Amino acid sequence: MSEPLAVAPPVNISGNRENQFMYHLRVPQTPPELETYYHFRWEMLRKPLKQPEGSEREAWDATAHHQMVVDENDQPVAVGRLY
Repeated sequence: MSEPLAVAPPVNISGNRENQFMYHLRVPQTPPELETYYHFRWEMLRKPLKQPEGSEREAWDATAHHQMVVDENDQPVAVGRLY
């Protein structure tokens, strides 16, 4: 079972290779990475539904496999989990 992937709005980039962004897939592990991961998940999935911060976390998180896609500035552009 998995949840929908939380993805930031698309970024308009030109076809010029010099202007293309590099994205990295990472497993959030440190406390700052996990905080960034959960905050992004709340921003994309729960905030639009007017849910409070904290509602993005649940018991399944302890056993889930979490992934985060970050841009060249280490800012998340997508998060997801599998369990």
